[in-house]
Amino acid sequence: MPEVKHHVSRGGTPRNIAEKKIIASLDYLINDIVNDTHDNDTGGSICKSWKENLKQLILQNKFKLQQFLT
Repeated sequence: MPEVKHHVSRGGTPRNIAEKKIIASLDYLINDIVNDTHDNDTGGSICKSWKENLKQLILQNKFKLQQFLT
């Protein structure tokens, strides 16, 4: 079962909103734009928060990118 369908089947975000959430997340990652709406379940803000938390972990040397590059 595809991941989005699995998430929806467990009572998560409906597929049409989940797809818009992904697009909002990518819009933030690519264009640095948070474009949150009810239709995209605040995907941009969620992505921004994850990115900021990841940056902090990298700066604190708790997460090393090298372990994923091999």
